[in-house]
Amino acid sequence: MQIGHTSFDTINVDRPTYSVNNPVHQIAPRGLPKDDPRNYMEDPSQSIDGTPPNYGDYILPHVTTFQGVVSTISRVYRPSDEAIKDSLENARFMRNDCSILECIEQRQRSTALLDWHIVPEDESDKTAKWLCEQMTPILERIPRFVMYRENLLHAIWYGKYAISNQYQWDIIRGQKRMVLNDWLPVNGDKLVFRYDDGSYVYDPNQVGIRVGAGYTMQENLATRWDQDRHRKVEATDWGLAYFLDPWEREFLTIHKHQIEDGEYEEPTHAGRIHGLGIRSKIYWTWYQRQETLAWMMEYLERSGFGVEFWYYPWGNAQAEAKTREAAQERIGPGRNVVLVPRPLGEEGQSYGVEHIEPGMAGAETLKDI
Repeated sequence: MQIGHTSFDTINVDRPTYSVNNPVHQIAPRGLPKDDPRNYMEDPSQSIDGTPPNYGDYILPHVTTFQGVVSTISRVYRPSDEAIKDSLENARFMRNDCSILECIEQRQRSTALLDWHIVPEDESDKTAKWLCEQMTPILERIPRFVMYRENLLHAIWYGKYAISNQYQWDIIRGQKRMVLNDWLPVNGDKLVFRYDDGSYVYDPNQVGIRVGAGYTMQENLATRWDQDRHRKVEATDWGLAYFLDPWEREFLTIHKHQIEDGEYEEPTHAGRIHGLGIRSKIYWTWYQRQETLAWMMEYLERSGFGVEFWYYPWGNAQAEAKTREAAQERIGPGRNVVLVPRPLGEEGQSYGVEHIEPGMAGAETLKDI
């Protein structure tokens, strides 16, 4: 091809699948830019029929998407709740705040009291409709089922919440069925979750429940070999945790509230993918309100009843002692008394009591805040 006085050679370069032995990917033909091998790399899992893309894994382990990893030998996510991170006591006290408790319980109860029913995805599927009819009485047999659902909704506050289930055989409509005959709530702060670091050393979906130092293994796991092999109890950031095997996980119902990712620069927020509750969202606002309330109460305590000035003659130690004694007999909670010596003058002007009312502008400002 010729344009004006300049000639160009047309080059046709086939782009085969990438291979380290292919010369096309090693030597640039006729001075052209070398092909980037990454443009021809394929998903290695596609070479095996029936294998899901990327072998069913995520592109990156979640815990590696932060600037660091904060964990323990058990490889669990650390608490990401703002209240837990700042103060365990405040995290408990927040729930007792009536203004918070009312809102949370109203949302829980209104949701738990909603009617429910089971419907098949395909209304024309007779087998699915039959299964729905069989499952409905099984769920209705759950003791205190409304409270069961209400307890799971504690996840609104904690971020996650669980229920430990107990099963028994029972007869329902003439058929022997496995039913849930009892249950116990599990506080969301007791739950721990493994993270996936790409090592495949352990199950990244494993869930654990915090236990105390007095916990002992069952008889079937009493030997040291079994304990090491199963790794049932491991140390976490807060004591020990009992990690569930896959068959045990089926006995635990877990509800998670808001699932979100943490910030890159804050590795301790990685655990938010397992649920973040309202407690964490409103903690610092609640904390500031408590501080403001404390300031207002201190202000009222110190100056709510005003200030009394008790005057006595300057340089008269006996008069000062008598004035102090009289003031102490009168003083009460919330009263401030100041002893003030007066220069010598007429006797009638040397003694006296003056009461000054407090200005409430400061208290009103704090109240508005």
